[in-house]
Amino acid sequence: MKKIFSLFCGMMLMTSTAFAQEATIKNTEEVHSLKLNYPIISLEDKNVADEINRFISKKVFAYKKVFNNHNYAQGVVDYKVMYQDEDYLSIVFTYWWYFKNAAHGMYNTSGIVFNKHSGKLVNLKHFVPYLNVKSLIKKINDNELNIYNQRDEIVTLAKPFELDRVSHSYYIDKDKTVYLIYQPYELASYADGNTYIKITQKDAQKLKD
Repeated sequence: MKKIFSLFCGMMLMTSTAFAQEATIKNTEEVHSLKLNYPIISLEDKNVADEINRFISKKVFAYKKVFNNHNYAQGVVDYKVMYQDEDYLSIVFTYWWYFKNAAHGMYNTSGIVFNKHSGKLVNLKHFVPYLNVKSLIKKINDNELNIYNQRDEIVTLAKPFELDRVSHSYYIDKDKTVYLIYQPYELASYADGNTYIKITQKDAQKLKD
């Protein structure tokens, strides 16, 4: 069975038999008030692991570039493994930044799903093949799908918030339920944080209608 684990801290690669067979340990790096936590993936197929790690490295580098190009006082990149099995690895990355003297920081959250056999990203259409913005809006207006905030509470759209796109930033759970991720202020207030549209596999089939 393919397993994932990260064994990196402070830019030093370490191995130990004390770690469980399946573990996720943060890789931490701090440069100019930017703290980076990201996973290094290990799989039986090293080529697949390298493919995933290359993508993650590019993503982290992109965050670093944004930080360096702006006058941010602080920044943090962090991640969470949402789900994995023999076929899929679902990770959510969050990039938080803060301007000096700002009332609060801001953040952007990105969900990605990898195929553990190829190392490639899994397109949202793989899990929800009939999804488009028109069908998504209809199902929400008909109360067949809901928008949830970061506290898992149902929120309703209100002016000036409007659903005008299908987010391809998503994660999955063990039932292959899809959670579309929207950014703070996009569909609800900052206090609601990231918002999510939950689409079960049963819901996904109804979107065909």
